[in-house]
Amino acid sequence: MAKKLIPFLSYKLIWLSGVWGSTVGIAFLTPIFTALYAYWTIQQQQQRKGLFMTFIVSISLSGVILESMVLNHTVYLFTPDRAFIPYWLMSIWVAFPCMCATSLKQAIKSPIVAICIGAIFGPLAYQGAESIGSIELINGPQGLGTLSVVWGILLFMIHRWIKILPDYSF
Repeated sequence: MAKKLIPFLSYKLIWLSGVWGSTVGIAFLTPIFTALYAYWTIQQQQQRKGLFMTFIVSISLSGVILESMVLNHTVYLFTPDRAFIPYWLMSIWVAFPCMCATSLKQAIKSPIVAICIGAIFGPLAYQGAESIGSIELINGPQGLGTLSVVWGILLFMIHRWIKILPDYSF
């Protein structure tokens, strides 16, 4: 249980430090927390650390591109307005695949479960960010539908990766 709970809570700390931290001026902590978390997660890999780092980079880049090109200005807006996502959100995208490979690995072994987790919990994270005041959701149900589709596809991609990643030790 602790093997999955500690990485999940660590990710949530990173998410809060970025999303809530951006509203109170402490988002600068997010890259620091992410670097420590990613380093710790990579060190937990028993074998094939290079493959794991490739997984982190590919999912992180996919997320940053999705956020910057598709979701930002289509589904939500930052205040103040910006063309590219902030550094703290990029840091969250580095931490996200680490959490998926540790805390969610068993849950997303099924493609249907992975898609459902993404389609449900992805939009909920954005609604949480809006309630904190970090973003402003736009386009109502269509925007949330876009988030559901994008996050369902993203978690399916991660599901495909998870099948080939080695287990980690803790």
